[in-house]
Amino acid sequence: MDDRGNADALPSVRALREVLRTGFEQIATVQSLESSWPLHLEEFIQRAPLSYKLMADHLIPVPVGKPSEAVASLVAYDALQLLASQELWHLHQCANPECVLLFLDEQGRRKWCSMKLCGNRAKVVRHQSRRSTP
Repeated sequence: MDDRGNADALPSVRALREVLRTGFEQIATVQSLESSWPLHLEEFIQRAPLSYKLMADHLIPVPVGKPSEAVASLVAYDALQLLASQELWHLHQCANPECVLLFLDEQGRRKWCSMKLCGNRAKVVRHQSRRSTP
């Protein structure tokens, strides 16, 4: 895809990002999802329907249609795959109120998107508050 194709893809990718974020946040915060959410993803796939190729013993989806819609089609397909596999229901929001990241946690034990980032910051704050309290 040339630079023109990249520019043509931006509106579709931005619209998909909004749909994904809305659904992901619903799942992460209230463990529910509007019934229309998968339909919105299917619309993105319909703009660049998928064909399939067998590569290294794996069936790989390949968009057929406008190149500017191909990226959104593949991402929407992957999101629907996560939903169909039930993995999406393991989506959580980081416990750091200033963090916007979401993460998958099948065990349900994690609180932070990353222990190195948000988890460590929380530990430092907790440690400093203990040291400063007489």
